[in-house]
Order: sequence, then structure tokens, then C-alpha cells
Amino acid sequence: MHSRLNRSSLIDITAPAAMTPENLIEVLWPAETEEELAVYAVLDGARNAGIYPALSSSGCEYECLYRGELEPDLAQVAPYLVKLVKDHPFTYWLLAKGWGDSWGIFVRSPACCASCVITSVSS
Repeated sequence: MHSRLNRSSLIDITAPAAMTPENLIEVLWPAETEEELAVYAVLDGARNAGIYPALSSSGCEYECLYRGELEPDLAQVAPYLVKLVKDHPFTYWLLAKGWGDSWGIFVRSPACCASCVITSVSS
């Protein structure tokens, strides 16, 4: 069963790479939204060596998209789902350093972080 995509949760970012973090924050957390949506980033740790250290020391809620305990080398390059907070230093850092450099994608959702993680099921 498929659910319909709520158009109000879509973000139309056709902005140039030169957007400032302040402009991006306005796009990700628009003042005129009807419902409260959380903002997440799916980050590819392999895109930049600074992603994992910044994330692990940020205090942000995040989840590795690989299962189980990871060796330190793999943890550095793993993909992560991160709940972003509008006025958090990590959010500003991510938008300032990663925007336009293909570090990942941004998602707005009414779902909590734990329910966004996709798990595989054996048949």
C-alpha cells in the first residue's frame, strides 16, 4: 500500500549553489507552513572527511544507515540520517560547508527519525 505524498512537505530548491546558510534555513524551515515538519539530512560520510567528526561531536540526533557495530574506518564513510535543528551550530556548519558539494539530501517529514530508517526483512 502506498501513501500519497503530502505536497506541503516538498521543498522546491532550485537555488544556486551560492545560497547562504541563512537563506537555506528559511527554505528548510519556512514560516508559513501549516504543519510542523522535522528537517533531516541524509549524509554520505564518504563525500568529505569532516562529516563524521562534526556529526559525532555535534550533539544532534543521528542514526547510521548501516546496521550493527562498524569498524572506525567504515563509520567515517558511512551514510547517516540526521535530525537537524534550526538554530544549531551543526546545521549552520552543514549548510555552509556542504551545500553545493553533494554531501547528501535534505528531507522534511512529520515522522520521527527512528521511523525513517528503512530496515530489510527476510522472507
